[in-house]
Amino acid sequence: MVTRSVDIPSSRITPFRDLDEKIVKLGRAGKTDEALSLYHSIDRPTIRLMNSAIDACSRARPARLQQALEIFQAGVEQHGLVPNVFTFGVLMNVCNRDRNANQALELLKQMKVRLCHG
Repeated sequence: MVTRSVDIPSSRITPFRDLDEKIVKLGRAGKTDEALSLYHSIDRPTIRLMNSAIDACSRARPARLQQALEIFQAGVEQHGLVPNVFTFGVLMNVCNRDRNANQALELLKQMKVRLCHG
């Protein structure tokens, strides 16, 4: 039997992929507290992990807008994460589920500044 090793480019390896999958799975199962506890146990989260934690907030019933905004703010200010289009998408989803149009409009303004640079 012949076996071959396969080299996976390092750009395709996500060191926290398992954690991300767990956070997503817990959020989708309605286990928001467990998902957020796992997220907060990580010393240096990635943007993907932050997005997954925010998504878990959007899936909670009722939606946890304030927690999502706190995760976003801490990710940007304390961990130096740069929000992307997915970040703003999940934030908009939390606003929608919380029925908070004013916060959604504020996030749209931030998105324009951060992603379009003006």
